[in-house]
Amino acid sequence: WGLYDNCWSEWAKIALLDYMTYMRLGILKAHRINSYWLVCDLDRWNPVISWLDRSFSSNVSDYTKLWKIMVDNAKTLWMNLYLKHFPWHGAGKIDTHIWALTYYRKNINYLESNMQLFNIITKYAKSQWLEIWLMVGHMILPKWPTDGDNSIYESFQTIANQADYILTDDLRMKWHTQEKSFSEL
Repeated sequence: WGLYDNCWSEWAKIALLDYMTYMRLGILKAHRINSYWLVCDLDRWNPVISWLDRSFSSNVSDYTKLWKIMVDNAKTLWMNLYLKHFPWHGAGKIDTHIWALTYYRKNINYLESNMQLFNIITKYAKSQWLEIWLMVGHMILPKWPTDGDNSIYESFQTIANQADYILTDDLRMKWHTQEKSFSEL
């Protein structure tokens, strides 16, 4: 995906995204795999995402372009798509397979940007009659208000309600024991 930033024109960027997403999905389809996950964490420093080059961009607009082209190609190839890590993997080194992620006020701008991205791409998928699958990590969402009208918790619920399916990280997690120690989720 580093090629995208070096393209000389907007047309070349779109052509590259179209080619790459069609080839990626087409290869899976040729091997009788009918689904593809896309990491939708914005690349704004996270050791699990940034250091491992798992994000396409730090820019909501660029990710939106990628997603729209991927949806169009998935429909052409009859592929299913799902998005991870809704609403965002977090800024720490928490492995949500073994512990719940807690979001803090210092990360609110990053979290809101990532939720904005998920909102845009889930709405686009629904407008194209494509089922949307969200992979959700195990987390504690804040109920304190943000600059907007809703709390993070309420925004999460709104976006999650647009999904057709919600997947979790791992069913054999230790999260259930941690959850019992919290009085309010």
